[in-house]
This record gives sequence, C-alpha cells and structure tokens, in this order.
Amino acid sequence: MDANFRKQRSPDKESILSLTTAEEVAHMSLVSEVAHTLALLSVLLLFLGACGLTRRLAAADRISFVAIVVYGFACVAVMIAGAVSGFIIPGIRKHMVRDVPAEMPERQIVMVGIFQINQAFSRIFSVGAAIAIILWCVSALRNGSLGRGVAVYGCVVAALIIIGVGLATCGSMFMG
Repeated sequence: MDANFRKQRSPDKESILSLTTAEEVAHMSLVSEVAHTLALLSVLLLFLGACGLTRRLAAADRISFVAIVVYGFACVAVMIAGAVSGFIIPGIRKHMVRDVPAEMPERQIVMVGIFQINQAFSRIFSVGAAIAIILWCVSALRNGSLGRGVAVYGCVVAALIIIGVGLATCGSMFMG
C-alpha cells in the first residue's frame, strides 16, 4: 500500500483489522497465533476436566454421558472459532497489507463475513456448554452426586447464559 492510501482512510477504519504496515501485521499475526494456540490447548484441558466430572456423575440414567457429548460438540465449535481467529484471519491480513487499494474492499467483506461465522461458532459453544452444565446439574440433582446448592446454582447460571446469548443474538439481528 502506498502512503497516500493510508492517509485517505477514514478514522473509523482504524482498528486491528486495518493495520497498515507489514511489520505490524506480522507482529499481530504472531501474537494472535500464540494466544489462540494456548486457547486451543485450554479447550483440551477443559474437556479432560469435563470427562472427569462426567465419570464422577455417571449413573444409570446416562444424563452425564449426554452432557459430555453436548459439551464435546460445543468444544468442536469453539476450536473452529479459535482456529479461524488465530490462523485464518492473520493469513488474510498478511494478504491485505500487500494488496493494492482497489482489492481492499473485497478483503474487508471477507473479513466481516468470517467474523460473523466466528461469532456463530462462539454462540454455539456458549449455548452448548450451558446445556451441558444444565445436564450435569440435573444428573447431580437426580443422583445426589454433588451438593444440591451447587447443582441448582449451575442450572440457574447456565440458563441465564443461554438467555443472554439469545438476547444478544436477537439484539444484533435487529440493531444491525
């Protein structure tokens, strides 16, 4: 990109998505890749913890087994979101910094589309994890595996998370 194009950009486009130099993009790409790699590893650790919880709550009704299946599905969604944010977006940014100004709008459209897809996967994780928590709590309530207060608290908080995600989704649909 030439210096004149950088000066002509409107201030509202100044964000992490519109970094201007190859050095800035390379640095942010590396930071993003490292951060998202750690996040993806943490999903593995969270899933292992969920497996331990499932084993502790295991009963003949298999509700805890259904919970781990739902949570595994949710983890796949958040891993996709993490991979997109950490590895695909930085690659697109690297191309954008080398593009001629005429090609920039197409790349920005792609970035906005990928952002929306990423948000969908994040919502899938939030709702899926909350449903899994409700199922684990129901299993704990039925089988007395955990304290009743903890199980009720888990159900209430997970239900509030689902409501919050639903309201945020509806709000973004109607507010633009």
